[in-house]
Amino acid sequence: MQPNRFKPEVVNLEDRTTPAVSPTDVFAAIDQANFAHDRLVAVLAMKPDLVNVYTKAYLRNYLPTLTVESQHADAVLSEYQNLLATEATTNPQLTPYVGLIAQARYKAEVNAVYAVSTTIAYAGIPISNVIAPIAPDAPIPATPISQPPAPPPVVIDKTTSAGLSATIPDITTPDFITQPSGLKIANVQEGEGTAVKNGDSVNVFYTGWLKDTGVQFDSNRTAATPATFSTGGVIAGFREGLIGMKPGGIRRVVIPSSLGYGVAGSPPSIPPNADLVFEIKVVLPEPGVPPTTGTGTGTGTGTGIGNGIGNGIGTGTGTGIGTGTGIGNGTGTGNGTGIGTGTGTGIGTGTGTGTGIGTGTVN
Repeated sequence: MQPNRFKPEVVNLEDRTTPAVSPTDVFAAIDQANFAHDRLVAVLAMKPDLVNVYTKAYLRNYLPTLTVESQHADAVLSEYQNLLATEATTNPQLTPYVGLIAQARYKAEVNAVYAVSTTIAYAGIPISNVIAPIAPDAPIPATPISQPPAPPPVVIDKTTSAGLSATIPDITTPDFITQPSGLKIANVQEGEGTAVKNGDSVNVFYTGWLKDTGVQFDSNRTAATPATFSTGGVIAGFREGLIGMKPGGIRRVVIPSSLGYGVAGSPPSIPPNADLVFEIKVVLPEPGVPPTTGTGTGTGTGTGIGNGIGNGIGTGTGTGIGTGTGIGNGTGTGNGTGIGTGTGTGIGTGTGTGTGIGTGTVN
């Protein structure tokens, strides 16, 4: 039985010889090249040092397969391109098709190279840069792995300092974006949850280095618990760098001295006019959640003043009754306890004296 032959739609071209590569092979190879390109772009968008163990296991199995399929597609398209180019020497109307196949072949070839390099970088397993391609006449799946199983979701740590660097990071990468203030920001890992706003209280792990020397001047990366403070209580560059971060997020900031400690510095660790580099991780609880509200107890004292009036006959005595009211304010404070107010009532007593004047008859 004669194999199916690919017959491109070319006007006024009826007498032609067609290559031996089947249409199914050619179309499948083109589909595979386009698909592999999209998948590799997605993989290359990941950061190798942040790929977790589950994703690595997925890539370990998937990328070598993608490599072999890309090399297979390259071989199929290479053979078809050569055959079509030969035919185009006598049928010039086929020339545009030669160019289109050449583009698809180039994509498949580049895919194979990148699939090898990403296998090494992301999956952590070295494989040969030369994998023998499948023979062009071997069947290529009609449907490439167009719907591979989705990799497991990345679980973002939101409670520890995991992911922070032990040494000053490279600040020359294009990831850094310069803000209008002059601050440079690079997001290493996006967090999840409530974003930090100006004035919020936040929990962070961080490390600070002097930009010019790389010397570490401050860090709580290895501490058991994060530092907790208000964004209003830190230098301007650190505050701006925190805004917008979410729990689990890691950010690197390069702070010019004008947004740091300025001409005065912060002796002895930070010299005058020093630019700083910070790596920051925001952790739970969510930014902006106020401390637990508590109650306070107040006491009051009162003072009474009394006045007395007396009436008597002859000699009289008087008694006085006095009342007094006092209002007191009490304040209870506590770290994480809240602030409460209390009222107190004081009762005062007063004494009064009175003098009566009267007349009497003596018998």
